[in-house]
Amino acid sequence: MGAVMGSKNLKAVAVRGSGRYTDFANDTASLSELGRSLVKQVKEHPMSRDLQDKGTPGLVGGLNAGGMLPTHNFRAGVFDQVDELKWESYEKNFLTARRSCYACAVRCKREVAFDYKKTPSAYGGPEYESVAAFGSNCCIGDLEAVVKANELCNIYTLDTITTGMTIAFAMECFEHGLIGLEDTGGIELRFGNAEAMLQIIEKIARREGIGNILAKGSRSASKAIGGGSASFTIEVKGQEFAMHDPRGKASVGLGFAISEIGEDHLVSYHDTMFTNPDSISFKGARPLGIVDALPARDLSDKKAVNYFIGENWSSFEKSSGFCYFGPAPRSFIQIEDVQKIINAATGWDFSVTDLLKIGERATNLARIFNLREGFTPQDDRLPERMFMPSEAGALAGLGIDHLEFDRAMHELYKLKDWNLETGVPSRERLSELGIEWVLELL
Repeated sequence: MGAVMGSKNLKAVAVRGSGRYTDFANDTASLSELGRSLVKQVKEHPMSRDLQDKGTPGLVGGLNAGGMLPTHNFRAGVFDQVDELKWESYEKNFLTARRSCYACAVRCKREVAFDYKKTPSAYGGPEYESVAAFGSNCCIGDLEAVVKANELCNIYTLDTITTGMTIAFAMECFEHGLIGLEDTGGIELRFGNAEAMLQIIEKIARREGIGNILAKGSRSASKAIGGGSASFTIEVKGQEFAMHDPRGKASVGLGFAISEIGEDHLVSYHDTMFTNPDSISFKGARPLGIVDALPARDLSDKKAVNYFIGENWSSFEKSSGFCYFGPAPRSFIQIEDVQKIINAATGWDFSVTDLLKIGERATNLARIFNLREGFTPQDDRLPERMFMPSEAGALAGLGIDHLEFDRAMHELYKLKDWNLETGVPSRERLSELGIEWVLELL
């Protein structure tokens, strides 16, 4: 959205209203009661407590142990300097406060300061994605440089995932001699060089020298650099990977490939949440119809079903404005509570099935938009590196099996009722969703 606004020189959309939310809510008493109950749940639920304590940076250690911490531009899943990036280092050396979005009781945002906590940053602390993108994936174990990179991106309004991944791509190009000092303006753009990373962020923001090439992202940059550099791009539909390795989480790979916006780590739910039938996440997902606990790397028909249900629920959450860290199966607001909130706010009498249909309707609208703009099923793919074995960590020697992945994607198309050759949703499914009219757009 930010990129689209920027391309139109649109700075902001301002809206002013004179009414209060309660003027429009259907059942304010129920909403108030639910609100008080959920605030209490935040304090009691282990997932929300963990988010409040560590925020998303707490993911670093566990993903590294599981061989899924992106390292060396996704060539490996374990980082030898991970202790410098872990939550313990973050908390000890940089954390100054825990903040929240408006009125949220979870408070998962981090605030930081440099120089032994003496110089506060006005731009907030890095989330997990930023820590891994500028840290392990660029082979940089200097957390202060990572915190600074995050600050620079926020100053310049750059996306930290895309920026970090594009720099990792450029580092691999430098490593293979496809770009040199004459291209970088004398910057030794090598993996592990923290100062070089910070210098390149400045160049990208100002579109200076090689920064002008990298500013459009790795896919565009690879076309300018050539020499086989396209094999170093880790992206889908032009959007760089977030810091999650599909070689360890199979349905995350399905989501990366099929998402309408390119790689999106929030398009569905991560496989590790549904491996243990006794886990909080799995139990929270049961009301959605997820009934099979499966290994994280499984790519069976049952995994496609789990993904399909999760994608529809996640899509509904986005459509309704819920935070991804709020409802089950990810967190503390149970499925039935979400249903109660929606019905109390609107006066509807929607079932969970109805809510899932809202999500499916949204993904089909997005699909039609993409088809109209020229996308095809051939764009629903992963970069070749994901099918190559990870070089280090718990997943060393393991990659995604091409045939298994293709078969799972075909099964997912069938669940969605999308044509395998054209990617077009069936008229019957669109009619069931109440949006048959969108076929006219094609």
